[in-house]
Amino acid sequence: MNVIRYYCEPAALVDNDALACNDRLVPVILSYALIRLELPPKLTRFICKWLQSSQYYLKLSHGVTKHSYKSNLEQYLFGTGQGTGWSPPNWVAISDIISDAMEANCPDMHLQHPNNVFFCGTQL
Repeated sequence: MNVIRYYCEPAALVDNDALACNDRLVPVILSYALIRLELPPKLTRFICKWLQSSQYYLKLSHGVTKHSYKSNLEQYLFGTGQGTGWSPPNWVAISDIISDAMEANCPDMHLQHPNNVFFCGTQL
């Protein structure tokens, strides 16, 4: 950050640890991403309906709670759930769309990996 400040260069810092990314996947966009990767549309519609109708319980040290929560018109829940085995591949499908959008709309963007490998917008 000091180098950016010193040279007065425009820059953006991204913290991409993906800590809660699975809780932010919008099912409709996920459906588009999966169809783009040639999953059958019928399967992606099932995934969207399943995510919309899922009911969630909390598991505590005393056992599973009696009360639950789910998506409704007042509070729509997004995501595929933290810790599920299918969440990382779904995040990759969404990331592919984000990468393509960045490449198309930000051709002068440069990324630097911590091991000093540089990527330009056209190489992403």
